[in-house]
Amino acid sequence: MPRAAVISLSALLLVATSHMGAALTPLPPCHGVEEGEMRVGDTLKFARTSKSIVTLENYMDPFEPQADGVYGHRNATIKALHDFNGVRLVDCATGRFLAINDQPELAVVSAALAATEFLRADVQADQPVTFNDVRRAAHALYSGDVLELRETEVTCGCQWYGEGDA
Repeated sequence: MPRAAVISLSALLLVATSHMGAALTPLPPCHGVEEGEMRVGDTLKFARTSKSIVTLENYMDPFEPQADGVYGHRNATIKALHDFNGVRLVDCATGRFLAINDQPELAVVSAALAATEFLRADVQADQPVTFNDVRRAAHALYSGDVLELRETEVTCGCQWYGEGDA
């Protein structure tokens, strides 16, 4: 077989196997799940508190086709969640959660909260943090943009990380 054919065959096998590996990669936990009229995605564990786990996840008012064929927000029952596109932090033990609008980047929110005076020392020492400290940090960073709500069922993120009786 000519050398060019061997290289091309090798390149083809590399491309084929790399796509197969990507197809086998699982989606992030709870990606695209709908909970309480809202869409959840990219859940991660923010902090283990003394009693529970706090999850951090993308949280948005889902899109659906409108009468004119264009997609628009569905608009949740809770007016403050209309056109919402941000994150939520869920205390898995109680179901209490914070919803922060216009902050869709989980890593940015996580790093910003962890750097506040309310959480920094405990995070650096790998110590438990309380949900109240997380709440105080969120209010300090995002002022009036933090909604405090409660989930009545165990969320996908809390179920994924194995805690919570919300």
